[in-house]
Amino acid sequence: MKSLQKPRGNDSKPTSGSFGGFRDLRWNVFEDSSAFRTYFNLFTAFILLLAVQLVIKGEISRAGAFLVCSTCSLLPLGLWSYGKLKGLPIFPAYGLTFFATFALQIYLQEQLYDTRRYFMPDSADPWWATLAVGLFVLPGAWLAFALTSRIPPPSQTCSMVNRSFANQLMFIMFISSSLVTAGLATEKFSFLGNVGSILSAAARTGSIVSLFVLAFQIGQGKLSRSQGGVVGVFLLLSIIASIASLFLGGAISMLAVGIAGFSLGKRKVPWIWLIMLLPLFSVLHAGKNDMRAKYWGEARAVNTVGFLDYPSFFLEWFDY
Repeated sequence: MKSLQKPRGNDSKPTSGSFGGFRDLRWNVFEDSSAFRTYFNLFTAFILLLAVQLVIKGEISRAGAFLVCSTCSLLPLGLWSYGKLKGLPIFPAYGLTFFATFALQIYLQEQLYDTRRYFMPDSADPWWATLAVGLFVLPGAWLAFALTSRIPPPSQTCSMVNRSFANQLMFIMFISSSLVTAGLATEKFSFLGNVGSILSAAARTGSIVSLFVLAFQIGQGKLSRSQGGVVGVFLLLSIIASIASLFLGGAISMLAVGIAGFSLGKRKVPWIWLIMLLPLFSVLHAGKNDMRAKYWGEARAVNTVGFLDYPSFFLEWFDY
């Protein structure tokens, strides 16, 4: 920990160009979120087009559930984009993962609630997914707004955690979370049962938080190439293990968080990566049902795949 004091006299005016300026203690990219407002508006328009498509097909109830669930998921991000939420957008990025896990699955018809059977008493009703997302995200958005709407003025002195120590902490959290996620995705730990589900949820939360911070620093150029390579390797491990469960939502959520953090740090969206990833996930989605029918059977029981089986498993998937 170290203490930094605000300069006095003529040098007390905040600056953004020099390292010694008081303003440099803040993450300047989060003081002006207007650069990402256009992307948010375009994404919102795209969601509206998808909802209109469902209405034209006569699936009005599913269109309504998709639209409401998307609104709840994207509300924190919208508040941050328009300057209503201040600071590091961790909760808005976390809320975005609910769009991939729930809202997108509602649009893709009965993939989520047919296989996981989360929502009782009627597991085929997409409004139960909407209710689950709303009951979590809306109170969270209200709390985030209440906590950030009145930010006190910066004090004359502040304590800072050493950057190298903070990076080490984030690396340990991300690597350990990735290893836990990958291990629980295999049959070796199936005996844990519900305990494994709790560990998996905790690991996924830790990986999302640490990935966002690390990806942001990669975008800012504050991590070396070797450090960025370590993040990329363990991110790939988490994504492959998540996809091997034949659920694409978790992998899409991880990628969304990583791309969001990198984009905020770089102040530029990596369109080339997005263009490359879109056909990949489109192909995986096209063969997903055939793979589920083979590996899950009629009981729709989720079966795990070992690491050594991954090459043949994914080759078979691409073949479908």
